[in-house]
Amino acid sequence: MFRNSYSWSNFWDLPVPVTLKAGVNTITFGNPTAYAPDIDKVTVAPLNG
Repeated sequence: MFRNSYSWSNFWDLPVPVTLKAGVNTITFGNPTAYAPDIDKVTVAPLNG
């Protein structure tokens, strides 16, 4: 699902919509069979549409 990066300083964006509830939420990133993706940043924003 996650592509390789272009280079060390040029990354792909991959929007992943999630449904959050009011209050505290936990989002976990991982891969049970190999290394997890190298995540540069996570942006949380309201869904437009």
